[in-house]
This record gives sequence, C-alpha cells and structure tokens, in this order.
Amino acid sequence: MSNANQFILLPTSGTIRSAKARMAYTQNVYTPAAQTNDDGSPQLDKNGDPVKKYQLTLVFPKGTDFKFLQQKIEDCAVAKWGPDYKKKISGLKKPFLKVEDYPKMGFDADAFEYFIRLSVDAKRGAPDVRRADKTKVPSEQSSEVYSGRWAYASLNVYATQHVRGGPRISCGLGNIQLLDNDEPVGGGVRASADEEFETVAIEGGGSTDELFDANDDPMA
Repeated sequence: MSNANQFILLPTSGTIRSAKARMAYTQNVYTPAAQTNDDGSPQLDKNGDPVKKYQLTLVFPKGTDFKFLQQKIEDCAVAKWGPDYKKKISGLKKPFLKVEDYPKMGFDADAFEYFIRLSVDAKRGAPDVRRADKTKVPSEQSSEVYSGRWAYASLNVYATQHVRGGPRISCGLGNIQLLDNDEPVGGGVRASADEEFETVAIEGGGSTDELFDANDDPMA
C-alpha cells in the first residue's frame, strides 16, 4: 500500500518525510533569503551577521494524512513547555496554514487544503535536491525546481520563539526529492530567451555593433 499521502519517519536519518505535495515559492531553494524584523531591518545572529535561510513551501492535496506530523508536533510542544503547555501558552502557532486564506498563492482551495513552510539556516547549507531516480539536481539545473511541481521533502519539527509571531512549532527543511511535473503555479518556470524572443531585423542591416565606431564608447 502506498504511503505517498502520509508523513513517515525516515529511520536512517531520524527525520520526517513529508507526504507528496506541490512545491511553492521555490526561489529560495538554492538562494537563501535574508530575514527581516517587523521594521524591515535585517535580522542579525548573535555574531551580528545577517540571518539568511533556504526556504520552501509544500502545498498538500485534500486527503493528505497529517496524523504522524501532528503527533510529532505535540511531542515537541510537550518536550519544550511541558504536558500542560496549553494552559501556559495561549494560541501556540503550529505550521499548518490554510490555502483558502492565501489566494495569491494560485492553488485551488477546493483541491488543496493546507500548506506548510520549511526553512533552514543558510549556514547549514542548501538542501540536497534529487530526482525520482535519486540523481542529484545541481543549482545550474534549478529550472527543474519550480512552483507547482510535486515533491517530497525531509523535515524536522522544533519549538521556537519567533521574532514576530511569538511561541510556535516550526518545520526545518532537510532535503528534497522531485516527483511528477505539473502545471507551473505563479510563473513557476522561467522561459528561455529563445522561447520569448524572435529574430528581429535591424534597420539598415547588420548588427547594433555596426552603429558605433569601433573607437566610440556608446555610454560616453
């Protein structure tokens, strides 16, 4: 029986493999995003260096089984704040967000109910991205990683005092396995220049280089 719609434990690493989901906001899989405070100023670590994170959002179809992840989140909260944490913390934020509350994401809320955001400190390195056959996807082939494509991700859960949101349970980003291709969401795939442009004839023939004398600086 397939476990694609379930979160499961990865015994070799002790991390959690996500249920099958579609990726969103993939621009920070290979390039870390600078984190900011409420006033727009950069977040700094204890050494005064800017905080940067690799990030990914996973969007789950209806019918996804979250029970294993929910139990891990509960275990994490109890370990951090004790078995009576619900009495101590009002409105502890958990990683589940509703697709219908974020229409700009571009996903159909009738088909996709929840999403979670994953991130990891840039100092720990970028996630290892693999194809379904486990071959590596290097950063120069990042066009394979686009919003709308299906994937698994490995993750961990941890308790934190968020700089803006207060106490919460967050999900750390491990590695990514690419699965089925699908319709890009939100301009997920960048077209090539060959696809976007046609050959254009320049009046008088020749190239733009011929419009300038070899010794002229057109920017002077």
